[in-house]
Amino acid sequence: MPSEGGPEHDTMWKLYRTDIEELIRGFQVFACHISGRTCESTGKPGRHLCCGGWYATLCPEESEKDGYREISEAGGEKTAWFPRTSTAS
Repeated sequence: MPSEGGPEHDTMWKLYRTDIEELIRGFQVFACHISGRTCESTGKPGRHLCCGGWYATLCPEESEKDGYREISEAGGEKTAWFPRTSTAS
């Protein structure tokens, strides 16, 4: 079935659609980048952390509440942020 606008219309639509798809891909890349730097709970600046195999991006305050630790570049956990332990006897 031929299009209503002719071949010029088809060419313009293909160019427009390609531009939109590239724009959407750019938004996706940006969102992925920002999500690794924004606290999931508060929206404040955060870091990608780990707790017992669960990963999250949290600000320091939220990570202390939930016991998350910083992830080292080698893939293990650093000892920078430990879960709080009770000191009461």
